[in-house]
Amino acid sequence: RWDMSDDRLNDGDDLLDTIGDKGVLAVLYDKDEPIASAAVASWKGDMESGSVGRNETGWEVKLVTVKIGYMKQGLAGRCINALEEHLLTQQKETLGDGPLRLWIQTVDDVNGDYWRRRGWKNVRSFEKPVGYWGSYHGFHLMILLKEL
Repeated sequence: RWDMSDDRLNDGDDLLDTIGDKGVLAVLYDKDEPIASAAVASWKGDMESGSVGRNETGWEVKLVTVKIGYMKQGLAGRCINALEEHLLTQQKETLGDGPLRLWIQTVDDVNGDYWRRRGWKNVRSFEKPVGYWGSYHGFHLMILLKEL
């Protein structure tokens, strides 16, 4: 479905560019080997329409990945749960109570069901053409929201 010939991140600078100076990365290890990760970055709006004209705030979940051979063990969920706990603690210390808004941009037929089962709600979606993100086929890009 996807052209995987290019690395998504080439080095640590790419990671920092992706999550920004306020971003947080959670990584799980098996001994010394990273096996799962997820990150959050300040929400800047979706790739299609941005947040222009919208009052959207919160954090975007990004870079969710699990190493082949370790999938289907809840490891991505553990990373995301750790990030949620961190953000909730940080928010209470700085802003007090109120909903924590988490966003994700995801391909519906790849992992839309995964996110919906975990309580994420579809806010809007877009049809993307062949070639977008290196796709060999068009796909349905969803913008999902979870409030804690």
